[in-house]
Order: sequence, then structure tokens, then C-alpha cells
Amino acid sequence: MQASLAEFLRKALPSEQGIALSLTAKQAVVPRLISLLDSPFERVRVEAAWALTNAGASKSEFAALIHHNGGTTRLLETARAASVPELKELVSRPR
Repeated sequence: MQASLAEFLRKALPSEQGIALSLTAKQAVVPRLISLLDSPFERVRVEAAWALTNAGASKSEFAALIHHNGGTTRLLETARAASVPELKELVSRPR
């Protein structure tokens, strides 16, 4: 169920024909997606991270909400803990 929700939001939020959300709805969706980054199920974490990055890349208001709700840090922590070696390497590189 959580994976289906995250997948739906990943596909719908950033698209031109996607769902239009009020600011209030966006303020509810973003923290929920961030909380899904703590799921014990990798598919849920992947879908939530994907939805957050899609949304953050599509509209600056989403990026601001994600950052304001601690999503930037949580996304990096999720990427570092991922089972995909290339992803771990990418976020672990010194700047």
C-alpha cells in the first residue's frame, strides 16, 4: 500500500498532466513522503525518494517544502544507506 502511494505520487506530482495540489495538500504530501524514507521496505524507500526528487526538480515550491521539512538530509541518508553501490559512491564522494 505504501509503495503504491509513493509510486502514484512519483508519477503524478511532477507531470504536466499530473494532479494539481493546493499548497495545503503539498504541505501534507511532502512530510508523508519524507516519512516513507524510513520504511523497512526498500521499494517504498526508493519510490518515496524518487517522488521527492521528481517533485523537487519540477517546482521550486516543492524543493523549498522538501528542504524545510528535513527532506534534503533524509534523502542523502537514504541514498547512503541504499543497496545500490553506485548511488552510495555518488553521495559519499568528498566535495
